[in-house]
Amino acid sequence: MATPTHRGAETPSSRAIGAALATLVVESGVGAAALGGTVAIGWLVLAHLVVCAILAVWLRRLVASGAEVSGPMLLLLVTLVAGPIGALGSLLTLPFLRPRATRSELLDAWYDRISLSTAVDPEAKLAESVLTGRTLDASAPPPARLHGIILRGTLVERQKALGLIARRFDPAYGLALQAALQSPEPVVRVQAAAVAARVRGALKTDVRVMLARLADIEREPSAAADAAAHLDACVGTGLLDAGDRVRAEAAVARLRAAIATAAADAPGVGQRIPRLPASLAAAHEAEQAMIAAGRFRDFRVARRVDALARRGLGVRPRRRHRAATDATPLAPTSAESGAVSS
Repeated sequence: MATPTHRGAETPSSRAIGAALATLVVESGVGAAALGGTVAIGWLVLAHLVVCAILAVWLRRLVASGAEVSGPMLLLLVTLVAGPIGALGSLLTLPFLRPRATRSELLDAWYDRISLSTAVDPEAKLAESVLTGRTLDASAPPPARLHGIILRGTLVERQKALGLIARRFDPAYGLALQAALQSPEPVVRVQAAAVAARVRGALKTDVRVMLARLADIEREPSAAADAAAHLDACVGTGLLDAGDRVRAEAAVARLRAAIATAAADAPGVGQRIPRLPASLAAAHEAEQAMIAAGRFRDFRVARRVDALARRGLGVRPRRRHRAATDATPLAPTSAESGAVSS
């Protein structure tokens, strides 16, 4: 990365030297005319103020453009104070106003940091997350289940669990919420009732949106399996109204029937190797459909292929010889001919 150069260390431009020379000529000429009696003193002061005003306007434009202003500022100050003598001094000083830009390792590191502030390597980000406590400790025990916390946790733990359910509700939390609604602690029951009232509306909306898209969902077996699992979990929460619960149960039966039909129509082991979908819900529904259709061999093969795929191994189907379809039919034997003729 190139080392940045400070504006204060830039070489003054030739314009500053030219401005100093022009200022010296004008100030000296007006001053000589005033000393010779050709120009009155008032005109000398007025000319001096005009020259300073011009220098001030020029300096302001340089500041607005972001250019180097140390030379022009020095010229304006010394000319305003000393007139032509100040202009002569600035003209003699400007060529030497060239401080060398020194390389600073600290500044280089700072520029590197601010320029790469959004390009932090993953190792440094992970180390920072571990140090600040934003990453789970791999050696820590697994988190406790919400249902177990509701049944056996302290009052504070149960309240924290209900707060988590309220903030990020999932249908899988329905069992824990039902246990909290039946808790012997009045405080837990009241808080669980408030959580149930909070999530009931969102759950109803989610179910009705999925029911409206049911015709499109059942066309894809994987999406149909996910939707069936989700609707089944929503029904299991016990938070749906009677009408929504009945429609959701009918939708689950319809989706599972579509999945079973797709699994029954799929080719068997003799034609291709059956594979389970990537989604856990879809894989479960596909297995249930294979068992219901009596395709136990496909079920075992699919389980083995899925286990190999999880280990990073692939399976290629064996190529079979089509002897029965490609070979020429054999001629009947004499015994067979006699049997046919008789």
